[in-house]
Amino acid sequence: MDALNDQMLGLLSTRGARARRKLYVCLVAASCFLTPVVAFGQGEGNTEEMQKQIEIATKAFRDKEYVKAGDAFVAAYKAKAEPVLLKNAMVAYYSGDMCDRAVDTGFKFLATQKDVDTSSMSADQKVQFDKDIQDTKTVISKCRLSEAEAALNRKDTAAAKVAIEGIGDFVSGQDDIDRLFTVRKKIEEMEKAQNGNGNGNGNGNGNGNGNGSGNGNGDKDGEKSRVSNQAIVGWTLVGVGAAGAIVTTGIFVNAVQDSQTFNDLYANRLPEGEVTEDDCGSLEPAEGRSSTTGDEINECRKLVRSTTNSNRNNAIGYSLSGAAVAAGITLLILNERDDKKKDGEESSRLRDNIMIAPTIGGGGAGAAVLLRF
Repeated sequence: MDALNDQMLGLLSTRGARARRKLYVCLVAASCFLTPVVAFGQGEGNTEEMQKQIEIATKAFRDKEYVKAGDAFVAAYKAKAEPVLLKNAMVAYYSGDMCDRAVDTGFKFLATQKDVDTSSMSADQKVQFDKDIQDTKTVISKCRLSEAEAALNRKDTAAAKVAIEGIGDFVSGQDDIDRLFTVRKKIEEMEKAQNGNGNGNGNGNGNGNGNGSGNGNGDKDGEKSRVSNQAIVGWTLVGVGAAGAIVTTGIFVNAVQDSQTFNDLYANRLPEGEVTEDDCGSLEPAEGRSSTTGDEINECRKLVRSTTNSNRNNAIGYSLSGAAVAAGITLLILNERDDKKKDGEESSRLRDNIMIAPTIGGGGAGAAVLLRF
């Protein structure tokens, strides 16, 4: 890593002004492409001061002085309003465990991207543009989830609800999706438990039994609130699927019996091949008889219809029953997994997945800090 950092600093110091001019919008962008990123912003401002602050930020980031790096990126943005510098500041602040600043600069960066016209961008530019947006949303969601989890550890459900408000569309990756689900579930459980304690205390005091009796009732209500709706739905689906399979099996048995009856009475009185209801109209007379009765024709048609419909109905019945059972079992497994999750589970920090690497574009070279979520 030291050799890689030295190589990066060499690139910064030896390349010409054109290379440095392209560097600033690319410094902390994941998988950055120098040439296409330039098109993201060409604002007015003090380019020299911006480049000076970027060099300070780059060195600070390499030295793991993340807050200093974030402040320098903000100063660079104030010198010349290149939006990606705000994203760089967000990453630096997040790496320095300054989630409040990371969220603030992250939202500022997203605000600058709302009215960007992507129609004239190349395919690579559009990919990079979308990735910058998603990386920013990911950092914001991780910070907000950590804030919500900390609030729940303090039993502050109101603060937890504020922390996760509006981040549903920002969350990506199964780990963070699971974290958000767990936070919402804990908020619901804690609110129900708190309501139970409140009712218990009121009843206890009113009846003269004191807080001990009241809290006891509240705790029982809290335990009842832990019954998962997911588990109820899961068992219901399993039961419905099993019942459907039983009914479908009954239909299948009846169809087999009808098929056997048809083979015994009418199969040898019809032409060979696949038989339809219409074929029963040409049913040959039974042995020793001169004609076929209407009852025989009707019964023939009924048996053919029963056998034909059974094939389709069995396929539908078993498919729906199997799907219901599978869905129910899946919900039960997910519910069991959620119940076993430990409180306050934290995801790995972003800085553990960051590395600085040189980048080379069509017009020069620079450095990139690669993000791996």
